Amino acid sequence: MVSNTPRMSADEWRKKNGLGPVQPAPNLIKAGAAVPEIETEAPLKRTKRNKHGNVFTEYESPLVGKRLYPSGLQARYAAKLDMLWKAGLIPWWLPEVSIPLGHDTAKSKRPQTMRIDFLVGQHDGPPLWQDTKGHVTPEWDIKRNLVEKRFGITIELIKKA
Repeated sequence: MVSNTPRMSADEWRKKNGLGPVQPAPNLIKAGAAVPEIETEAPLKRTKRNKHGNVFTEYESPLVGKRLYPSGLQARYAAKLDMLWKAGLIPWWLPEVSIPLGHDTAKSKRPQTMRIDFLVGQHDGPPLWQDTKGHVTPEWDIKRNLVEKRFGITIELIKKA
């Protein structure tokens, strides 16, 4: 059923309801930005190590719930994103988003994917694709270049402080 009711823009709705214009948030998350040690409201619980020697770390986010992250760096960055979300500087974020790459990546005949650590929404632009790394592997570089070439997605690298 098609309605003949005129549609209003978000700016018109905000004005009608006595709200000012949306102020774009400053982009506080920069490519190559170091992640400092931060205090979090939820405790980080460490468990066993993974294949890269990182310690699996549990963190409970008010936005995405309790998760076991593959590294302490990734869990701390999730806590930082929660702080930015609570402050209203980012509208949302998602952990561990997979991008299908197809069959033509290094050494494998089965379909490959690249799991990006965080997809972070912005108030004033497209979402940011961010990956936390203590050490960049050649395989990660190949996949990153393939994603950039095939999908036009730029993946920002977040490293330890």
